[in-house]
Amino acid sequence: MMRFNIPAVALAVLLMTGTLGAPALASDHLDFHRQQCNGGKAVLAAQVRGCSKVAGSDRFGAATNGIAYYDMGVAYGLNGQFNKAVENYTKALKLNPRDSDVAFNRDLALRALKEPGKEIEGQPRPKKEIA
Repeated sequence: MMRFNIPAVALAVLLMTGTLGAPALASDHLDFHRQQCNGGKAVLAAQVRGCSKVAGSDRFGAATNGIAYYDMGVAYGLNGQFNKAVENYTKALKLNPRDSDVAFNRDLALRALKEPGKEIEGQPRPKKEIA
C-alpha cells in the first residue's frame, strides 16, 4: 500500500501549475533566451527569438536590450537580410547612442541596401555577449 505525504503532493501540484516558483521559472526562461541570443552556432531563427525575448524583457536594462537589438542586427546582416539588420541597429542606437559598433554596422547594412550585389568594403563588427 502506497502512502502519500500530503504536503509534498500539494507542493508538487503547485509547482507544476506554476503557482509557486513562477519568478524562478521566468528567470530561467530568460536566461535560456539570453544564451540563444549569445549562441555562436545557433541558427538565425533561434538567435533572433532569443534576442527578441531579451530585448522585450523588463529584467534587463536599456544597455543590455540595446546589445540584444545589436546582436539581432548582426545575425540578420550576416544572413543578407539588410532591411531587418538596419531596423534592429536603429533600435540599438536609440538605446545605446554612443555605441560605435552599432553605428558602423548600421552604415554597412545601409550601403548594402543602396548597392545590392556589390561587394561592400569592410567587415561587420562581431556580436556582443550579453552578461
